[in-house]
Amino acid sequence: MLKLLNKFWKKFQFQSEKSQDSANPENSSSSQATVSRVFQTSLSCYLETRFLIVFGLAFVLYFIAGNIGSGWLYLICAGLLGAILMAFLIPLTQVLACDVDQHMQTKAIIGEVLDLNISVRKRIALPVDWLRLVSIFSGDKRHKTPGQDAAIVVPSLEKKGSFTWKLQADKRGMHKAPTIWLESSFPLGLVWFRKKFIPLTKPQITIYPRVVPIQGFFLYKLPPSTMSASAIAITNVMSRQSTQTVGVREYRRGDSPRFIHWASSARTGRLLVREFEAEGLPAFDIFLNLCGSWASENQFELAICAAASLLSLGHSMGIGPRLILHPDLDALNEKFELPGVTPGIEEQMEILARIFPISAKDDSHLFNTPLFLQLSRQKALVEISANEMPSCPQASYLVEVRSELRDASQSTQPGQDFPAKSIIACEDDIRQL
Repeated sequence: MLKLLNKFWKKFQFQSEKSQDSANPENSSSSQATVSRVFQTSLSCYLETRFLIVFGLAFVLYFIAGNIGSGWLYLICAGLLGAILMAFLIPLTQVLACDVDQHMQTKAIIGEVLDLNISVRKRIALPVDWLRLVSIFSGDKRHKTPGQDAAIVVPSLEKKGSFTWKLQADKRGMHKAPTIWLESSFPLGLVWFRKKFIPLTKPQITIYPRVVPIQGFFLYKLPPSTMSASAIAITNVMSRQSTQTVGVREYRRGDSPRFIHWASSARTGRLLVREFEAEGLPAFDIFLNLCGSWASENQFELAICAAASLLSLGHSMGIGPRLILHPDLDALNEKFELPGVTPGIEEQMEILARIFPISAKDDSHLFNTPLFLQLSRQKALVEISANEMPSCPQASYLVEVRSELRDASQSTQPGQDFPAKSIIACEDDIRQL
């Protein structure tokens, strides 16, 4: 019986109009730093178990008083019925008298604490006491649900009150703005009225992958660049000329006069300059195969963290690495809604915040996309993979991500080893790259 009554009251909801702040969501202001939107509200009611106890006790006393004619029992029964009526009206009045607004960051990094600023104000001049605020962040089951001790209790509300809610950004991706619940059961705690505030425009919060500082030892294992010293002097300041000559070529504007080979120039009648092998820190690109054999979510998240860390290292050194995905961005744009921002580290982080593994069962048209890479001959290719061998034959260096099902100290099988690679099983291993 109790379950049936609770089920009935959960369906007892009232839909109200939009918030009084604005009738048009497009007129509300927004920025990259905070999010504040017009809300749609809904009102619901649910009963505590003690409400049924009080109601049953009143019914029993009324039945006994009717049989024995006791005035005192009639008086007690009337008092219980008055308490039940008051338990309905006062919480309902308090919840209907309040409105909620929120401000929150729209961008964060995994592990960062988000400040959800909540503003509660009264619309009518009535006393409002002992409200409870509950927030559900993006419907994530790992966060606490309404009715638990994660709520903010408002003992007494004047005309307006401001509160700060701490939310942990522990999952990469795009999340919806939190849903705010305003609850009250004051003063008897028999009946709860709950007013839910849902953002109408569905603003999203971007959680970026964590960037781990890398020591950069893997750079010494990459093959040297094939660019000439003269071309590097113009386009790439990270490399420098060596002392080994590989040939001569015609003089181009910008070449140093010190590189002119006077004997060959006199013999041919044209200015010829010497060409040297390039040395120094090589340039590299990052390749990530979304259709790879990723065994678990933690393994793929570690790969995303490694990609973000390598890209950050490359941009900080002036190399400017590219992020190459399989399938390519044109095919992924329909699935993940990648943003149109300026190319560079910002665009790459936006992409890494949105992508997830692609399965052959759900996305066969993307899973079967042929691997076609437009690679630069002047850059090495670093592949981040879940396998012991790279899926791209042009890969120069392999970062193998070990899953939680395999031992990080497990050696590779004979015949499946890749000469230039690193094995990572945690973020500490990424720091040692």
